[in-house]
Amino acid sequence: MSRDPLNEAGLSCRPANDQLTAHWLCVMTARQGGDSALIRTAVAGAPSEDPTVLVGVRRMSPKRRALWLVSCAIRLVKTALEESMDALALLKEDHDKAKKVMTELEATTERGVKTRQQLWTKLLKELTIHENIEEEIFYPALREKPKAKDIVLEAMEEHHLVDDIVNQIKETAFDDEHWSAKFKVAKENVEHHIEEEETEMFKIARQVFSKEELEDFGQRMMQAKEQQMSQEMPERDRIEL
Repeated sequence: MSRDPLNEAGLSCRPANDQLTAHWLCVMTARQGGDSALIRTAVAGAPSEDPTVLVGVRRMSPKRRALWLVSCAIRLVKTALEESMDALALLKEDHDKAKKVMTELEATTERGVKTRQQLWTKLLKELTIHENIEEEIFYPALREKPKAKDIVLEAMEEHHLVDDIVNQIKETAFDDEHWSAKFKVAKENVEHHIEEEETEMFKIARQVFSKEELEDFGQRMMQAKEQQMSQEMPERDRIEL
């Protein structure tokens, strides 16, 4: 039987599923401050450098130990969110996801209707939310900067063009021979839009916004994204600037 360092460190919970949860939380929290040294040694199965603290954890009641683990998890989530709220990083992550799904979609055929439908639904939701949060939060703020006005207006027109092609695709059966051609046009337009954003627009955004402003936009966009992700298929909120 393999060693269970958490059990040896007095951090295991029962039943097994709770133990796995505790293990995951401890490993993740090891990246953070506060209890990081204690948890890192516990996960590694090594003796704690602070025996009094480790003994204190061992002596916790199951309920208190569970609360302690939850507090570690909350700290982890807060830190992760704070570190990932930059608006440009969020948009770049969206772009990468969309490009991956588009590549998978492009490889489908009329015979793979189910796969094509599943991937298209996934992509449509991602693109809809992405366009919504850009137009509702990021683009209006960026358009106020004279240096960025033209590129924002161009990006908005590119959104509208993609929307028009998407509507055509929606009206085309997945096993129709024209579906691939329409999707290819949509893919090319999305990829062009992504390239311009990640080069010209992102460069300007870094010049006209402070780090704090980009983080604030990122937090607001993430909140809006999470709200829309909870919907089966969000509405496209087409906005005119």
